[in-house]
Amino acid sequence: MSPRPRVRVAVVDAYGTIANEYRDRPIGAVAPERPWAVYLAGPDQRFRLLAFDLDAHGDPAAAARDADVLSGLLSDVGLPHVLCESGPTGGRHLWVGLAESVDAETVATLARLARHLCPTLDLSPSPTP
Repeated sequence: MSPRPRVRVAVVDAYGTIANEYRDRPIGAVAPERPWAVYLAGPDQRFRLLAFDLDAHGDPAAAARDADVLSGLLSDVGLPHVLCESGPTGGRHLWVGLAESVDAETVATLARLARHLCPTLDLSPSPTP
């Protein structure tokens, strides 16, 4: 799934608390037992995955609506995608695998355009390879 042979795995402190800090690790045969993140781009910095982060910010219905809008648009044009819940507050993540890689500028433009339709879309992680 990751376009690199590595993932970012959440740090756990001495008390077992998961921190909002991630360290780069090789991909193993088994998924990590704590939160982890894949890279969206390969070592060449070209994106092979798109990730849309729809934040609830106290309004899970808005994030769900925006997820439905994006999911519907992708379905209408025949692009397979994965939609999942993100965190305990009702946010959503929508993932799209790309047949051909694209550059960061293209991803940033797409994200800005999607934000016009989906105000809960968080632009801060885009485009982070």
